[in-house]
Amino acid sequence: MKQFVLICAAALAVSACGTSRNIVENNTAEHVRVRTFQIQHTNDTVYVPQRTQNRFHEVLANEFYRNAGFSYGDGITVRYRFVSLTQGNRAMRFLAGGIGNAGQASLVIESEFLDENGTVLATIQTEGRIDSGLLGGSYNSAMERAAEEITAYARENFYARYSY
Repeated sequence: MKQFVLICAAALAVSACGTSRNIVENNTAEHVRVRTFQIQHTNDTVYVPQRTQNRFHEVLANEFYRNAGFSYGDGITVRYRFVSLTQGNRAMRFLAGGIGNAGQASLVIESEFLDENGTVLATIQTEGRIDSGLLGGSYNSAMERAAEEITAYARENFYARYSY
């Protein structure tokens, strides 16, 4: 019982309250279905620390290649860039306890989905946001939520479902 209580307490301590959403800017009528994707980071419109760039790329690749079932290949290229980044203040998120936007961290990623000829099939903007958490919540949660949204869009719109 003590272990259960400790595990629950640890989960609460690191949990974060965050949200994410996609805004579709451009969606082609062409229906392309693939199982292979490659991920490319392009020029950001805001300053993004190298560590944050690397972490997001790692999280996005993990979502595509492990969780969504895509393989690496040249079926479709996801070209993304940061268009907004506010790392917020973890201490303020902790102290505010989710009341208001104190210390809020957010990012907006623009993603283009290109076919093998370089034609843009779709463009989306994805927002990831962290508002609070028992210990202020981690900025990584905002990145993870954004990566999940981008991957979900790719899976819903481009994933080839083969019947065997």
